[in-house]
Amino acid sequence: IIKDDVLVLRNVRDFTYRTTEDFDVIYETKTYRLDELETLDFAVCYWDGMKAVAHTMLSFGFTNGDYLALSAETRLAEGDIQGALPGLYRQFGFQYIFATEKDLFALRSNYRHEDLFLYSSTATAKDSRKILEEMVRRANDLETEPEFYNTITNNCTTGLFPAIQKVV
Repeated sequence: IIKDDVLVLRNVRDFTYRTTEDFDVIYETKTYRLDELETLDFAVCYWDGMKAVAHTMLSFGFTNGDYLALSAETRLAEGDIQGALPGLYRQFGFQYIFATEKDLFALRSNYRHEDLFLYSSTATAKDSRKILEEMVRRANDLETEPEFYNTITNNCTTGLFPAIQKVV
């Protein structure tokens, strides 16, 4: 919900990990002041030593020190195993995960031992806000009009482009 300069997000993920299989499930309702949004960072992480394929995420930084991270991902049913080939054939749903950096970034770097790189963008606070507002709108739209993940056309990177293109 966005009203004036206030964004209220339900189900912001903030898991506490001990291992990739042992963690506390924590979802919170968080409030962010959009007039305090100041930075937008782009995260890239590589897994299994691969450098040709990466997972991408965004992180929005606020003046009070809060960071809201965003990841576009497959929505796997219980027992599903993620894979590039099934991802071509409408086997997975598509979702946006809003979470703390501690959750999304630490899971990948500290527990999955993936190489994670964070790049500061030159986006203005105004443009960062437009991108965040568009990502929230898209996430809400998925609730009523679900989409399939596609390894090539609707993935973690292409899922971020529509919002970014609105300000580029």
